[in-house]
Amino acid sequence: MRSAASQTLPTRPSEQELKNALSNSLAGHNHVSNSSRPAQSRAKTPTDTFDCSSLHHHGDNRDKCDIAEGPWNLNNPVKASRSHQELHKELLLAHKKWDRGLVVCCKPELQMVLERRKREQTQREEGEQSKSPLEQVLQERQSKHQEMMKEKEEEQRLHEEVQLLEFVRVRQNLRKVHTALQKNLHS
Repeated sequence: MRSAASQTLPTRPSEQELKNALSNSLAGHNHVSNSSRPAQSRAKTPTDTFDCSSLHHHGDNRDKCDIAEGPWNLNNPVKASRSHQELHKELLLAHKKWDRGLVVCCKPELQMVLERRKREQTQREEGEQSKSPLEQVLQERQSKHQEMMKEKEEEQRLHEEVQLLEFVRVRQNLRKVHTALQKNLHS
């Protein structure tokens, strides 16, 4: 049986190693330094603060920044891939838009179309109600003018059809006469 002292447990990485690994993974580098704690030999400066706001996804946990809660598997090739990062950004933006009420994609398309039509109808009705008497008179005149133009076009079309029908009847009569003359000449 092995003793507990002979087994070595993995040690928690230092703050600087976490910071370096995080910056490397965000920059697209998938490697982690194999040297044994190079950050320990360097003196800590005031600019070496660790920003863990990106590690916590919930707003309540951002103030409770603890290095022990940091990511342990920073060299995940899936999370480090550019496409995964872009997808993650897109999902975060969509989530932010959803929180602000900018995205309305949860309703079925038919319901959205019906709501849009209803909204347009109410806008038209409001537009008609807010017209002045002069605008109403002008609109009535315009509609009468359009009706008269439609009637004229209809009459003209009917007249052209009548003329065309008359032309066709005359032509058919001429054919009959012509075929009768041809038969008489050949007999």
